[in-house]
Amino acid sequence: MTILDDDRVEADVDDVAPLASTDALTASDRSRDAGGPDVARTGTETDGFVPPPINEIIRPVLAAALATTAAGLLIAGIFDSWSARLIALVGSVAGPAWA
Repeated sequence: MTILDDDRVEADVDDVAPLASTDALTASDRSRDAGGPDVARTGTETDGFVPPPINEIIRPVLAAALATTAAGLLIAGIFDSWSARLIALVGSVAGPAWA
């Protein structure tokens, strides 16, 4: 059983501190936030983004291509058509390559 009757705590609007706007910053605050006046920001220092290794990208795409190839060849084999098999191969390689 879930109980939904919890005691709610509602804060008054007067209790919340106002947010500082960018207009309130002085020139020294802005330069300190930017890393100093003589330090160039490159984006790699603050982003924290590390690209994944290439094998983590290739393996799922390769698995999708192989599974799609198998399904396409199976369906094309049911219709006993070489042109359908060729279309299945082209589509199963082009789809994951495009992604």
